[in-house]
Amino acid sequence: MIMKNLLCRLAKKLFGGTTTSSSATPAHAYLSRYTEEEIAAAYHEAGHAALVLFYESNGFRLTGNITRQDSDGGGLTPWSPGNIREVAAGYNTQKRRLDAMAPLFHVMWAGGRAEVKQTGNGAAANGGIRDDVRLVVREAQNLVRFASAQAMTAALAPYDEQATDHVEHLWPKIEAIAKLLLEKTTITPKEARQAFDEAR
Repeated sequence: MIMKNLLCRLAKKLFGGTTTSSSATPAHAYLSRYTEEEIAAAYHEAGHAALVLFYESNGFRLTGNITRQDSDGGGLTPWSPGNIREVAAGYNTQKRRLDAMAPLFHVMWAGGRAEVKQTGNGAAANGGIRDDVRLVVREAQNLVRFASAQAMTAALAPYDEQATDHVEHLWPKIEAIAKLLLEKTTITPKEARQAFDEAR
């Protein structure tokens, strides 16, 4: 229960609630054919996929088909971070370990950040966003002992900000992958790569 409350607080602090920020993308005409849930799921998974493709030179790769609706009703982007965990574990300071894990944190947070940018809704109760925060916390705690929940939030916040910057920079590519996911529901890594490469 303590961990659940911590994750909800962390998700709320990082992603906030509903926003009317101008960063929310104006709706494209084709989006009117889809439900809010379909759009949110497509952009969430596209955010993950785009960051994996961005970090391919770091050894990251998509390992299976990307879908906005799997058997559990959520989306899925199968991917591998290569040997980043082993590399990070080799450092002897908290900061260097977390910095080495930054690309992995960026991929994990990019889904929620893309969803929030498109929908304007960062509700902390969102299952996908909460799951992503849980994964980041678990990965960080496997490498670093934090003195408190506040210390952990402060230590991880810069990586969330970096993920937000990546989402902004890669937005046309995220939109291209999301559009393909909306049209087809499930796409292959090759299709994701083609959409990523062709987007400008």
